Amino acid sequence: MTPSSSSKTALLFIDIQENMLTTPGSWWVPEPLQTSFLAHAAAVLERARAARIPIYHVQHHSVDPDEVDAYGSPGWALRFPPDDASSDEVVKHKTVQNVFESNPGLADELRARGVGRVLTCGLQSELCVKQGSLGALREGFAVVLLSGAHATLEEEGGKRATEIMKEVEDELAQAGVEVIAFDADWKL
Repeated sequence: MTPSSSSKTALLFIDIQENMLTTPGSWWVPEPLQTSFLAHAAAVLERARAARIPIYHVQHHSVDPDEVDAYGSPGWALRFPPDDASSDEVVKHKTVQNVFESNPGLADELRARGVGRVLTCGLQSELCVKQGSLGALREGFAVVLLSGAHATLEEEGGKRATEIMKEVEDELAQAGVEVIAFDADWKL
């Protein structure tokens, strides 16, 4: 699909939930990456709010009630909740990595708002951020991944989180996603 010619930009703020931020272990973004990621994500959210662009807080939940991200559990909670007073911010729930797959009407909703370009950031780089970015691309949106505002976990006995993040950036760039620093000019 050819990227949309609509001029408005929206932010997909993906899965920044407590389950990957509060309990050290296999589901935990490591330090010092976690601290810098959260500062960068907060800056992205503040900047998007100031620009009054549509913000979609994406929230994953497991259908298994025993999982750390089960619906309504402490781990399911968003670290940065939406501003309920703002009509620019909404929450989209999902049960699979690609937010567009869990929300079949999302692309049409974005188009109805005049959105042709989507910024992506959040957790985890190689899972929901990657699949949400590719999903937006398949739906015809221009997609921009905000480097420094996405993160992931360490692979036990394997790759470091920063290696995985860089690989995802390279892979998405090859697919047609623009990758820019989170604090670069967003060209709104």
